[in-house]
Amino acid sequence: MESEGGYATGSATQHGAAAFGFPLIERAVGELPLRPDDDLVLLADFGAAQGTNSLEAIRRALAALRSRAPGRRLLVVHADIPGNDFTTLAETLESSPERYDREHPDVLPLMAARSLYDRFLPEGRLDFGWSASTLHWLRRAPGPIDGHFFVQLSEDTGARERYASESAADWRDFLDARAAELAPGAGVVIVDVAVDKDGLMGSEALFDRLNDALLACGERGLFDPEELAAIVYPTWFRSLAELRAPFAPAFAGSSGAELELAALEAVVMEDPFRAAFEESGDAEAYARSQVGFLEGFLAPSFAAAVGEKHRPNLEEVWASARRLIAEDPPAVSPSYRLMTALVRRVA
Repeated sequence: MESEGGYATGSATQHGAAAFGFPLIERAVGELPLRPDDDLVLLADFGAAQGTNSLEAIRRALAALRSRAPGRRLLVVHADIPGNDFTTLAETLESSPERYDREHPDVLPLMAARSLYDRFLPEGRLDFGWSASTLHWLRRAPGPIDGHFFVQLSEDTGARERYASESAADWRDFLDARAAELAPGAGVVIVDVAVDKDGLMGSEALFDRLNDALLACGERGLFDPEELAAIVYPTWFRSLAELRAPFAPAFAGSSGAELELAALEAVVMEDPFRAAFEESGDAEAYARSQVGFLEGFLAPSFAAAVGEKHRPNLEEVWASARRLIAEDPPAVSPSYRLMTALVRRVA
């Protein structure tokens, strides 16, 4: 994610997506078997980024836990990869007007620099987990892609197979780690992008405009062919079938614990910037909002793929994408396919 608060600034889309998971928070906490001999309740935020899209979800979980278990100590661990912008995350937890310790001053927030595909919590102690707009990210990019920065819009069959395989392995690693960490009956609420039964994710036109900008810059010699192929979005948007695959009917973790897929639903989120455009008619402002969203989560991956000599040329990519989007905003306005899920350890 972009550092120095850039991701948070452009994350209105992710913020809106998170709200679809709020009803499952009530269910997960309401069905949690509380340990009578332990006064500590542990929560985890998997893929915290800069924290802005986690605060409301954690606040809701804390409120639900307080109503069921008043007086218990509450510990929240916000985790992300070591390269995450932990400075901004710390500032968010400390200074945001929406921070959850306003209502729960005795809650202790901590940060952990660990991948969500690894274990980092004590075995059998996690009481509630949250993960939003994160699990489509792969542990690693499985190589370059020919023709498109987003593999699922590419005709590169070999790359599609590699990315799909990596995605399946990562999903199982996530489940294996949570099977060990979750307490019996405890669950993780997940909100993420998805593809529908027709293979659509709803953002095809928006992604294609950015890819058009990349290819045009490549034709102008702003990037070498090898750099252009290495500029990728290291993700895979899973289908509901891919999400269900490890559960047959339960997922057996290496720790001996089992997980069940207690809920899985496909939902659609409309373009969060569309209403402002329709009211103002300002195509330039709309394009700035969409490119700010794209740049917020793609800029680090793009920059890592380009040599130092050509890295400044990425500014022309974003500028070109803004121009292309502003030409016809309704034609690129996304209708995002998402999924919500509750993964729970079998009690």
